[in-house]
Amino acid sequence: MATAFCCRVPFGAILRGLILLFVLYLPSAALAESGAELRLSESSPWLVKNKGPTTSKGIIYFIGGHIWPPPPDGRGIAPYFLKTLGEQGWDILRAKVPYRSALPPGVGRPLPWLLAPGAALFVKRRVSELRAQGYRRVILAGHSWGGWVLMIADQSKGLGADALVLSAPATYGPQNPMYGVEFRTLMKSISTPTVLLTFAGDDLEAGGRAKAAEALLNASKTPHLIIGEPRGFSGHFAGWLPFFDYAFGKCISQFIEDARPDPCQPPPLTNDDYRSILSIQQVPDAENMRIVSAESLLGRKFTAFRLGEQNTNYDYQALAQRARRESGKAIIEAVTFRDELHCIGRTCSKLVKWSDLEILEFDPVNGGLRAWWVER
Repeated sequence: MATAFCCRVPFGAILRGLILLFVLYLPSAALAESGAELRLSESSPWLVKNKGPTTSKGIIYFIGGHIWPPPPDGRGIAPYFLKTLGEQGWDILRAKVPYRSALPPGVGRPLPWLLAPGAALFVKRRVSELRAQGYRRVILAGHSWGGWVLMIADQSKGLGADALVLSAPATYGPQNPMYGVEFRTLMKSISTPTVLLTFAGDDLEAGGRAKAAEALLNASKTPHLIIGEPRGFSGHFAGWLPFFDYAFGKCISQFIEDARPDPCQPPPLTNDDYRSILSIQQVPDAENMRIVSAESLLGRKFTAFRLGEQNTNYDYQALAQRARRESGKAIIEAVTFRDELHCIGRTCSKLVKWSDLEILEFDPVNGGLRAWWVER
């Protein structure tokens, strides 16, 4: 009897069931109450100048995605819309999984979802500490794994934050059967006013989450602003781009100020806003603003927000080379200028000076934008 029963059950169904039982055995809510706090590493991100608790509007505590091995501690890159919020009077504090030397004893290469509950416990404590420092308002923002940490943290009604900003929240990956299930479970219990950003073309996006979140947050009467798979934005890091800030930054800023979800319609393109430039044709007198030699780049450091790619830092250390810094690693690249084009290997670009601190990188053939550079 037992043998006949086993033979009728497809192996794939058994495997999926075992995976499901394993994940259910380690639910995020249970781990979050285990007391195993994971202390995150904190710093002020590049491009942000904080004012302190007495003069700022409040603080935005931003948690980045999970990277393994964790890069060395440093200020790092944050979404461009946080740079704009900093200019509007908010302090920004960036947090991440600590460098290996600061991880708990015995931690080898943990799965990201096993770190998330401990990080959530830490965040809950940090909200109280930031209030005690004098910050009138505390906004929690998180990208990818960081967004998932905040969803777990908000399962307790005592979180105390004024708003959540969840950018492409993820930890399991859509290939895991619990990915969509636990997202809905966590979203159902969120009580803090929430901004949710999801994007098409994201390999960690299972699809349909914006619509599910809308229904769940409506049911719980939680104030929310959902920007779900906006047209023209693709990829896991689409919400980091200056153009995303141009299109939706004003809506996000207004929501975290008063939790009022007004209609969020992107403004039309303009030729006089750096964030809105997508083609060299938008730049008046672009040819006279070209950077055609390495001398003007020497000794300068830039954060580059790249279309369709992860954002990175450039350090022009010499006339013929730069260091490209990603995930704590410095990759030395040879730099040449050929026919007044900036070239890394066989890939050449037109560089156009927009301001003393901003450069635009264009495809030399079709004139399309490749990246926005901001000097650090």
